Amino acid sequence: APLPFCFPVRRSAEHSPEGTLSIEEQGGGTDGEPSMGTPIVTLVAKAASHHPMYFPLGASTNVSFNADRYLHAWLLHQFSGGGPSRAARVVSRARQFSSMIVIVGRIASATAFEPKYAAIVQNKDELSIPLDLSTIPTAKEFKDAIESLSPEQQAFAKAFRSMQLESTLFGILV
Repeated sequence: APLPFCFPVRRSAEHSPEGTLSIEEQGGGTDGEPSMGTPIVTLVAKAASHHPMYFPLGASTNVSFNADRYLHAWLLHQFSGGGPSRAARVVSRARQFSSMIVIVGRIASATAFEPKYAAIVQNKDELSIPLDLSTIPTAKEFKDAIESLSPEQQAFAKAFRSMQLESTLFGILV
């Protein structure tokens, strides 16, 4: 069943939450006023950890982590002429006297996380990261779009699309 993407961040099940992590969608406010974001609704699959994952701190140091993994799917559809696309953002909020490290990156494989950015959120801080959402064309749309290009340009476009498709699994580590 679809669930809102808003979760408490805890050290363990016995501890109170250190804060929250959510992905929020900006709704249109009334009279030009910005409105509060609401958590997006995602389809969720949970898997127990069978092996640790790693991310590099430097050339010779890797950090391993082992926890349950959650895969979220968000269907963001828009009809032609449906108005402007909606904006989404990752929001992390810390409670008073609490702190956490939020790492954003991509999942490179079943055991590798590639961090891009990290931040410490502490003592009632709120970290808000806008998401740059883009639509990747379907295979048929892509084929139709490159049909008139030269063979060299088609090869380049296919290589570029391949890179787009391989890096679409966004990851957040808290």
